[in-house]
Amino acid sequence: MRCFPLCRPFPWLALLAALLACATGAPGGDRTPAASFSTATPGGSISISLLTPTLPQPGAPNQGALPIGSLATATAQAAAAAAQTATAVALTPTATLPGIFTEPATCPLPGTPTLPNQPPSFPRYAELIAQYLSAGGPPTVLEATLRTWQALTDYGGLVRADRDFTGDGVPEVLVLAFDPQNKEVVPQPGDLFIFGCDEAAYRLLYQAGYSIDRGAPVIHSADDINGDALNDVVYSVQTCGETSCLDEVRIIEWSLALENFASLLSAAVIQPYAQVIVSDVDEDRLLEVSVTSGIIDQIDAGPQRQITTIYKWDGTLYTVAEVVKPVAEYRIHLIHDADEALLAGEYTDAIRAFREAFNSDRLLSWTNPNEDQTLRAYARFRLMLTYVRAGNLTAAQAAHDDLMAVYAPPPPCDPTLDPTCQPLPTPTPFFGPAPGLEFARMADLFWGDFSINRNLGIACQLVVGYARANPASLEVLNSFGYTNRQYTATDMCPWGR
Repeated sequence: MRCFPLCRPFPWLALLAALLACATGAPGGDRTPAASFSTATPGGSISISLLTPTLPQPGAPNQGALPIGSLATATAQAAAAAAQTATAVALTPTATLPGIFTEPATCPLPGTPTLPNQPPSFPRYAELIAQYLSAGGPPTVLEATLRTWQALTDYGGLVRADRDFTGDGVPEVLVLAFDPQNKEVVPQPGDLFIFGCDEAAYRLLYQAGYSIDRGAPVIHSADDINGDALNDVVYSVQTCGETSCLDEVRIIEWSLALENFASLLSAAVIQPYAQVIVSDVDEDRLLEVSVTSGIIDQIDAGPQRQITTIYKWDGTLYTVAEVVKPVAEYRIHLIHDADEALLAGEYTDAIRAFREAFNSDRLLSWTNPNEDQTLRAYARFRLMLTYVRAGNLTAAQAAHDDLMAVYAPPPPCDPTLDPTCQPLPTPTPFFGPAPGLEFARMADLFWGDFSINRNLGIACQLVVGYARANPASLEVLNSFGYTNRQYTATDMCPWGR
């Protein structure tokens, strides 16, 4: 008797079942056999993940295997086709025990149904496949038929019947298919289906959703990643506009209470050209999902960084556990980091970043001719606010005074009161205020009130009111393209009541 290894922790009920099975020498026939995909099915290869990937370094090429399903671009498809062999190899199946959570489902008896020789319209796929499986049709013939329809290609698509997603010990049938009638569309649309047995028939348990402007899903994992003895599905779908593509990452798992699939993500995960890796980053025997954003090669997108966000299981959902950023090359990116630290209450990090933002000469500018001076002034203004939030008013006073010494305008001049006074000419559109002056004014408004009244809310209201009355003061901050943060007047001092 061979006991399947259970590589990750799961609830006590599953553990008890596994221990009893191994201790009593239960015959292999008591287990759900894993379907064999050791040889290629007709029509070519399947793109399937074979390796446990590691967390990618931002900007580095993917060192892991290709995901299951479609690939993002025609270039990637061509490269993948050249690299693949004619042999399809299955993922290492997660051991499943019949009846771990529920009674095993009753599946249809084997039959010999047929499918149309010519592909139907894609919206009919789910209905026809459910009818075929309910009549006892074998998944191997279904796969061969989908290949003749060109719904499975050398670039992706698959039919799998070796995964138990519902915890009853009976594998479901997972199908990832392309729409062959739109094979010229990039990315080629398609859909993901999961069919399960129910009273001697098959029904559709899950469908990712079809859209002509969205690519077929890419499956990154179909194993149990959160250690609860239920196999999960991690996949992404890509939607492309005229200039760029966005990938949405989804994690789903069968809900025993609701008897349907539910999302395991705490919030939507959407990134441009995302690279998705499922691996045990922190070696706790549970898997994390790492999403690295890609670069949009378009001037309107602005300067960008490849940022990796790691999503970790918190016992209920997958939530953000860590954000890995490369060293900022652009001054605006360092300011974004500093602002995030300030809002998160990480004042030491914020102080360090703001100081570097106005002191460093290595940081790059984007396209605004006044960008450097304006951002340096903004960093000094935010440094003053950071010291206030940290409770260091002496340092806040010094930050205010330093900013005013560099950027403050000359004092008002009234010749009626001072005959020697020679007022400066009114600025013209060609010779406007010094870059950064608006943030010096905000700092002076804030400190002039706060230093006397010690009321953060009222002092912030003065700053926000000034920013609303002078919207041009935010133009440089908001000139870095649609991939970067956009600031509002409230962001200038967000602690007003």
